[in-house]
Amino acid sequence: MPKEQTGPLVNLDFVRSFAVALVVISHASGYAHRPRVLGYDIWFFGILGVCIFFVHTTLVLMWSLQRDADTLSFYLRRIFRLWPLWAVVFGLYLGLHIAASPYYAFDFRYFAPRRKEVLANILLVFNLVFGANVVGASWSLPVEMQMYVLLPFLFAYVRAHRLLWPLLVLDALLCLTAYTQLPAINTSLLFCGGLFLPGAMAYVLFQRERKLLPSFLFPPWVVALVLAVNTWGSKQQNSIRGGWILCLLLGLSLPHFREMQSAVIRNASAIIARYSYSIYLAHIPCLAVAMHYWPRGGTVERTLVFFVTLTASCYLLYHLIEAPFIRVGARIARRLNGRSRLTLAQQTTDLNPAP
Repeated sequence: MPKEQTGPLVNLDFVRSFAVALVVISHASGYAHRPRVLGYDIWFFGILGVCIFFVHTTLVLMWSLQRDADTLSFYLRRIFRLWPLWAVVFGLYLGLHIAASPYYAFDFRYFAPRRKEVLANILLVFNLVFGANVVGASWSLPVEMQMYVLLPFLFAYVRAHRLLWPLLVLDALLCLTAYTQLPAINTSLLFCGGLFLPGAMAYVLFQRERKLLPSFLFPPWVVALVLAVNTWGSKQQNSIRGGWILCLLLGLSLPHFREMQSAVIRNASAIIARYSYSIYLAHIPCLAVAMHYWPRGGTVERTLVFFVTLTASCYLLYHLIEAPFIRVGARIARRLNGRSRLTLAQQTTDLNPAP
């Protein structure tokens, strides 16, 4: 982590909060059959939000590996970070037949998965075998799990060399290969590699500690990047390829901005970032409650129902499932790793990184 940084990284919390907001707004507009607002493709905003998540995740986990580079410990902590909450949400989906289908169905419905699809979803390998995801806002989870497998090896190389240009070359090769060999919409690790690598680039640049740009420019810069890529991507059939550009520019620019000092932004971003994984998995079922199960009501009433159910669901999911299992994973990893204790900074980081 940057040597001068002793408190929370406000800019990263803002990036994570902004990303999950894009995903929620995108899905809400899609289910409301309002695909365009002010000329922008709202559906594509959701894709770009997930792309931003990938940059954030890679950067934060590179710092986590910097504190504890033990590969087994890393794998255990990531599994306990990601899988238990997903298992609970998927189990509720199956048990209650929640109408939380992927939003490309353009309607709320329950997709009854076959046995092999259930297995693929439980194991988070549905981007590789047995068909697609059946729960909305879950397509990114398998590719993130697969990224975890490779990240310790990428970190070992980056830590040994701390060079930017090899990452740029690798990023270009991955994007070129995916562009020429894969369809425009794809969720394989090869396709998404160009979304993760800019986080490693940001890690390298953070070591150089050149924060020259004023903090007040950071939020408009991130918003401008998303709007610009959305405009371009809308002309390219909303390809995730647009995310390659967004992630590269974000990863290269993020280390150059000073940390924002606004207490309002700091506190709001920290809260949203803490619950962001729960928000990511719970918002579509909550949209279903407000827009599908709730008796006919006006926009204001449905919006209120959505935010109340989302707030309650995320609070319960985080404090009853997510945070306890994060601590369990940390304890198991600590014992297997022969550690006597886990630093407070490490525990804090493990409670925050991403889906």
